[in-house]
Amino acid sequence: MKEKLFGIDSPLFRMMSLIGDLMLLNLMWLISSIPLITIGASTTALLYTGMRLARGRDGYVVKNYWKSFRQNFKQSTILFLILLVLGGGLGYAGWFWMNQDSALGRVLAVITVCLLIVYLIEVLFVFATQARFANTIPNTMKNALIMGIQNFPLTLLCLVGVALLIGLNYTFFIANILTLVVAVGALGYVLGIFYNLAFRRYIPEEESREDDEWHIPDEGEEADRQQVLDGNPDSEDAPAEIEEP
Repeated sequence: MKEKLFGIDSPLFRMMSLIGDLMLLNLMWLISSIPLITIGASTTALLYTGMRLARGRDGYVVKNYWKSFRQNFKQSTILFLILLVLGGGLGYAGWFWMNQDSALGRVLAVITVCLLIVYLIEVLFVFATQARFANTIPNTMKNALIMGIQNFPLTLLCLVGVALLIGLNYTFFIANILTLVVAVGALGYVLGIFYNLAFRRYIPEEESREDDEWHIPDEGEEADRQQVLDGNPDSEDAPAEIEEP
């Protein structure tokens, strides 16, 4: 009985191992986000590792995280800066037009809100897309938006997860402590489940099976992210103008 309960293959052991992995993931995200400008790269690495954990393929959390962080640093940082500027501009425009007491102001305020919704979908999917597929920055942004719209129920679930974490941190002090310990890692894992479900329709079945069997490359080996097409050109669901990595 004790062997079944505390054995290496027991549900309890696997749960404790997962919690340990999520705490490690949480710590690495916090440390690598300290410079602030690196938030894009750290979020990409968080989601990459979360997606691999959600597939249950390996426990190389530290190696997965820093591999993705290094590989995606430049492009993820550029994406982050682009989104930061766009978000600031749309936020200011929304505030400005909402404070204009005119018909034109109200129309432009509605247009800005619609653009903010599109922007939010982009934010929710762009770093996961960068983590999972190799592509140019314009195509990554375009495909992230298309996939976010095509998988709108999953997009809403991602939004609920992020909003829940932010709301709990704003409301309860204990949530701030949990966020410093495990909550961000747990969110990355949950989002990884949603993104895996969203992305599988764009990956050929044979490549998806190979992906499940991929090991962690040693130094000098090609990254597994670069071995997957950014979508399946033969699929009706695939985003337009897919480019091979």
